[in-house]
Amino acid sequence: MDTSALVKLLIPEAGTLQTQTAVREAEVVGTSILSYAELRAAIASARRANRVTPEGYLSLMVEVNSLWHSLLRIVIDEDLVLRAGDLAERFGLRGYDAMHLASLIVFGEAGDTELACWDTDLQNAARSLGYQVVAS
Repeated sequence: MDTSALVKLLIPEAGTLQTQTAVREAEVVGTSILSYAELRAAIASARRANRVTPEGYLSLMVEVNSLWHSLLRIVIDEDLVLRAGDLAERFGLRGYDAMHLASLIVFGEAGDTELACWDTDLQNAARSLGYQVVAS
């Protein structure tokens, strides 16, 4: 899962039901460790935009930590960063999206692994590598 999909598990929005279904049906759900910072930033942004109440924000922080500990987390090392650099160039991806794609490749092989993601460029790159994509 990239961060856009993780957010959908915590804040109801377009794609939430699809993401929940994909998680229920998955044998293992994972993400890159960089998703934690992105997820916290997204939740804080939702709070600043008044999409989340102060009370809701406190509850979400508990949910974030629970969700985080339920995920298989792909650790970033130099090999992953170098692979992400190659993928960024090859597919014209932003840096973090390239990290998510590199993490997907480490997570599992195309045909056996599905990416939950709502970023069009990342979806297209994953599909071109043979991965199925959970998206709207």
